Amino acid sequence: MTGCQDGAGPTTGAARVTVTTTGIDLDADGYIVTVDGEPGRAVAPVDAITLHEIPTGAHTVALGGLAVNCVVGGENPRTVSVAAGSTAEVAFAVACVADVGSLHVTTATTGVDLDPDGYAVSVDGGAGQAVGGSGTLTLSDLRSGEHLVRLDGLASNCAVSDASPRPVTVAFGATAEVAFAVACVADVGSLRVTTASTGLDLDGDGYTVRVDGHLVAGHVSRLTLTVSHDDTPVTDLQPYLGAYGHLVALRAGDLGYLHVHPQETTTAGPAITFDVEVPTAGAYRLFLNFQHDGVVRTAGFTATAS
Repeated sequence: MTGCQDGAGPTTGAARVTVTTTGIDLDADGYIVTVDGEPGRAVAPVDAITLHEIPTGAHTVALGGLAVNCVVGGENPRTVSVAAGSTAEVAFAVACVADVGSLHVTTATTGVDLDPDGYAVSVDGGAGQAVGGSGTLTLSDLRSGEHLVRLDGLASNCAVSDASPRPVTVAFGATAEVAFAVACVADVGSLRVTTASTGLDLDGDGYTVRVDGHLVAGHVSRLTLTVSHDDTPVTDLQPYLGAYGHLVALRAGDLGYLHVHPQETTTAGPAITFDVEVPTAGAYRLFLNFQHDGVVRTAGFTATAS
């Protein structure tokens, strides 16, 4: 009697996947190799792995999990034919470029006595680059991710209306936009007054400004500024930009900006009353603009909000 043998051979094969990566800013966490969309296996940027027990026939092999700055050369996924008992070869070549983007900065300045020499834009505390008072600047080759952008070099009578520095996210191959709005008040007259939240001081032109009130963070605080000239209350203030006075508050540190109009009144002095709400405690620089004898004068105060 002749014995019988099973004539069936192997029904699976294998695929050897080779990965090479060139360029800069390589993908540090590697990639994922999948076959026919099934759960994949991790592979390093330069690596080779063998996938076993793959049924014979045509299959699609894909390389995924690439960083945005890296691409696979050739088809991906690609078709490979697996023969029984043999190992098919699949090679992926990945190329990476610098993971950088750009930042487009726009400045717009309004008001009076604008800053004539423009400003400086810096990123993450680096060196500043010049930009006009109302201009644009493009900063290239910034790493992808979040950065802090700051506008500096403002004249003492000008302030950024919004936060500075402010966070900006730069994406690979894209240009992020950031806009700074700057407001300037009149920087004229020779009045220089330094005082706490209450008190007075006399300048060389004989003007005295007394400040009554106290700033309380998060609450509306009433400040009354009383103007005198040569010890005589000024009762003939002249309207300036539609009011007898304008008050600007600049927060120390980040120059957060607040512009306050006075309470409406038909009395031309000597008192000008403002309702001011500052957001946080700390030191503030206050500037009062008023007009008398045809001259716009600026009084500067240092006040501390509790």
